[in-house]
Amino acid sequence: MVDYILRDIDIELWSKVKAKATLERKTMCEVIFEGLKWYIAAGETATRSDKKKKGKKKG
Repeated sequence: MVDYILRDIDIELWSKVKAKATLERKTMCEVIFEGLKWYIAAGETATRSDKKKKGKKKG
């Protein structure tokens, strides 16, 4: 079901997810959620480094 929603939203992204799922022998949901986890983790790292930079400028 998730794959149909994604296909309706962005056909190119759907194609990439489908190819990766086939290559890694995973479901499309697994590939999507792994990507989300990676994206969130990368965002948290960037946010933490931004806060450290701001703290150093004030001091």
